[in-house]
Amino acid sequence: MIGSPVLRTNLRSGGKRLWAAGAAVVISVAFVVTALILLGSFNRTMEAQAVADAEGADLVVNAEALTWAQNAAEEAGTSETSSGDRPDQQLADAISELDAVAEAEALSFVFLQGESSGVDSMLLAGDLPETRTMDVAEGSLPEQDDQILLVTDFAEANNLGVGDTMQVATERFNAESGNVEEGSAELTVSGLASGYHRTVSGYVSSEGLESLDADQTPTSLRVAMTGEDHGDTQAQEELQQQIADVVAAMIDNGELPTDTGSDDDAAQIFTQPDGSLVVAGVDIRTQQQIIDAWVADLTGQSTALLSIGLGFGAIAVFVASLVISNTFQVLVASRSRTMALLRAVGATAGQLRRATVAEGALLGVGGGVLGVLLGWSAAVGIATVAQRFWLESFSSAQLSVLAVVTGLLLGVAVTVLAAVMPALKAGRTSPMEALRPVEISAGPKRIPWVRTVLGVLLAAGGLGGVLLSALIHSRCWVPQVPSSDSLGFCSWAGSWFHVPLPSWGSSLPECRV
Repeated sequence: MIGSPVLRTNLRSGGKRLWAAGAAVVISVAFVVTALILLGSFNRTMEAQAVADAEGADLVVNAEALTWAQNAAEEAGTSETSSGDRPDQQLADAISELDAVAEAEALSFVFLQGESSGVDSMLLAGDLPETRTMDVAEGSLPEQDDQILLVTDFAEANNLGVGDTMQVATERFNAESGNVEEGSAELTVSGLASGYHRTVSGYVSSEGLESLDADQTPTSLRVAMTGEDHGDTQAQEELQQQIADVVAAMIDNGELPTDTGSDDDAAQIFTQPDGSLVVAGVDIRTQQQIIDAWVADLTGQSTALLSIGLGFGAIAVFVASLVISNTFQVLVASRSRTMALLRAVGATAGQLRRATVAEGALLGVGGGVLGVLLGWSAAVGIATVAQRFWLESFSSAQLSVLAVVTGLLLGVAVTVLAAVMPALKAGRTSPMEALRPVEISAGPKRIPWVRTVLGVLLAAGGLGGVLLSALIHSRCWVPQVPSSDSLGFCSWAGSWFHVPLPSWGSSLPECRV
């Protein structure tokens, strides 16, 4: 087909019109390829973060349901245990007695509200997990009750470093009086922890957590196995079943609270689709299962990212199809005399149709290749900016087979489909049209200044309206006692970010960036 004289004639007569149609294909393909590549980078970043957070734990047990059940029983006055007994700690002690378990630790965190000039936001301080190796970028682990290991991102956002102190407010609910008792504490930053930390902003020792006059919120149990069983998938699954049996037995014996509402099925073990086990709301997952669950939770934003990228891509594809269709219609109309001459010397209607479709396919292949390269370049640039200004561990953009195949198929499909109707019209060209007199084209027209100026004004007005709407809906929050190094939170066009604020009061009439 490429050697067809009809196709060669079409390509030579396409001129600048084919370049314009090709540019539309390149842009539309680039949008889609960029979205797919960035989606892959986002998912790899989230998976790496989940793997780092689960490192050192063979199994993770979510025991929050036990705490809720105990709180409900205490409120109803039916609790058989004292308020000081933590059900998650009781379960951790029972799991520690299993032969394959090296360590089982019940983790929790407390809410702390910053009161010093350096911290003006909520701080979640959690137990320093012994089953996870902390990557300390600077300083050291907390060794005293009043020391805290801060996550690097939180420390940078609040201008804190090793050796700095911060005043925090604490709250504890007094069950006897029914009131919330407020307190305060002064913590010294012992070090900065790099890497990803899913739930907390800093870590304190177990003794330090107990010394804080604040209510503790249990999070999970991390279980590490002994010897060669550590990291072995089959051994993890066997221990998973043993832990489920322990939970069921403790519930049957009344050692653990439950709020299932029915004693008959309270201790039943259910298997989830992902292979995890559930007993009375207690989730028991192996390391890979918890990583998969966290990745699914973390990458929920990737659906929105993909939707936005593919949304713009769909608009670009639609516009490109209109441009290509109009281009080929104009080309067919301008080639009517040439195609009539070809028909007169023996070319068939099918040859003209196939040549027009093949012309679109070649345009799609070329535009698809350039679009894939342009989309890859754009994704690399966006990923580099993300690593520099957002998340240092953001995965680099990698050209995937899915992105290449999708880009090429999209480019060819759009151009071929857009060329079908013009191709059918080309096939209906009659040889008699070659005998028509040549029309003398009119001279060059003057520039339509009125429409040009009107179009520029309307475009400028639309852009100004968008910016004005974003500014009207922007707002700022400033700490109650701002200082020269305070951080405010501004929303502009629906996005929140931190901005440094001078000492100009507790509220602002507008968002100043």
